[in-house]
Amino acid sequence: MASEPTLGPMQAEPTLNISERMSRVEGEIHGLREAVSSLRHSQTIIAGVMALGFTFLLAAVGFSITQIDRLNDRFDALPGQFMQMNQTLAAAINAAHANPPQVILMPAPTVPSTPQK
Repeated sequence: MASEPTLGPMQAEPTLNISERMSRVEGEIHGLREAVSSLRHSQTIIAGVMALGFTFLLAAVGFSITQIDRLNDRFDALPGQFMQMNQTLAAAINAAHANPPQVILMPAPTVPSTPQK
């Protein structure tokens, strides 16, 4: 079996005259122009969405860096706080081990009574 040659999308049938071929070519060109126009609109929308996404991404990264800096400052302050807590704890332990303060009890002063008349 011999295979027949197939016609491509832009190949015209041999029985068409030149005006029919030209109208087909013009139709195809018009379709391509519409496709390119819609592609331009799609690209504009996609570029806008990507720009918005990158803006949100940069804002999130900036916020995260700020939070990390704040945490870093808190971690830098920890050794000083630990030293202060150690000193307070050592003073409390020393006070607990020290001899209790000596309490001297004194009798309450008596008030001389006035004679009744």
